[in-house]
Amino acid sequence: MIIALSYFTEAQMRDARWEFSRVQMTDGFMCGTNVDIVRRDIRWYNPTPVSKVACAKVVYSLYCKPEAYWGTDYDHILPEAFDDDVAKVLAAPISSPIPENCGEKDGYARWEKEVAEKNPSLVQPTMLELRQKEVERLAKVTLQNIDPPKTPYAEIALRDISIRNVICRPQSLKGFYCKYELKIDYEGHPDKGKWTVRRIVMIAPAGVWHQSEYL
Repeated sequence: MIIALSYFTEAQMRDARWEFSRVQMTDGFMCGTNVDIVRRDIRWYNPTPVSKVACAKVVYSLYCKPEAYWGTDYDHILPEAFDDDVAKVLAAPISSPIPENCGEKDGYARWEKEVAEKNPSLVQPTMLELRQKEVERLAKVTLQNIDPPKTPYAEIALRDISIRNVICRPQSLKGFYCKYELKIDYEGHPDKGKWTVRRIVMIAPAGVWHQSEYL
């Protein structure tokens, strides 16, 4: 089996972490775990007005090895067996221009770019907006196991809420998935002074942020 992965910058070709990820990608192609990477070939493409840098296509030649072949005369294959197929893959013309900087390999980054293009007015919530939504949420929270029961945190204010390590990424064209650490300094709260992780979705369908429950 031949697997071609593209395109990669010179830095990505030199980086052992990128090579590890490329090899991992070949593991899922039909063979499962019973696979030998027999050879690795590279074709370099010169910089273009679009790509701006030289980009590489990496071709892996795989031998899918059934368990019945282990320890027999058929448990390996010579690299030369792939010569013709590899030559065809390396010589194949590209179907579209190579993207800038050899293309974005992070699927989520491509999604973020798509969201920015389709809804340029969507901006992630600010720290102040996240804190304000926590205040509103906590004002509605009730405690069941204290005396008196069902005591709401109605007096919690912005000064009682601290947030750090915020990461918000587009969850849709109208909102964000956010993860952050929250600390409540309200006297009487059972987690007072403790940092806890919050994972929520912030959606603003009509320009007003709405916060989901815990995910």
